[in-house]
Amino acid sequence: MEKIDQLGQILQTEADLVEALAGVMVQKQQSIVRFDAGGLGTLTQREQDLLVPFQALEGERMKLAEELAGGVPGGRSGEGTPARSIHELLAALEVLPGAPVAGQAARLRSAVQRVLDLSQQNRTLMRHSLKFVRETVRLITKDHTRQLVDQRM
Repeated sequence: MEKIDQLGQILQTEADLVEALAGVMVQKQQSIVRFDAGGLGTLTQREQDLLVPFQALEGERMKLAEELAGGVPGGRSGEGTPARSIHELLAALEVLPGAPVAGQAARLRSAVQRVLDLSQQNRTLMRHSLKFVRETVRLITKDHTRQLVDQRM
């Protein structure tokens, strides 16, 4: 039961980190829209700072889930038997009394989906910002025939 509690705690911490990351990404969107490059750099650093502990927790979660997959009835039965998926593991753990692991996993899943949506929106905003800058430079220089901004940007 101790490993199940550890898994629940890890999932909760991961969900907290991902929700904080989503908050930073919303602020990042606002910086992109306001053309605040300094704020954008700070927020990008904050994103990186949140991702480092998340990656460590992810490794712990995978290791713990692997261990639990062998210890839950219907888990690994020996050599050559594939591990259960995390969804099957969570379903099996949810029926155990006092193990609300699936609720934490659902919270993490929804937070990750929000981050993915925000990331896609930010990519779109960045593409539009780059296009705006390119067109502005072309208009200012009155040069519509050659490209002044490198494509690799």
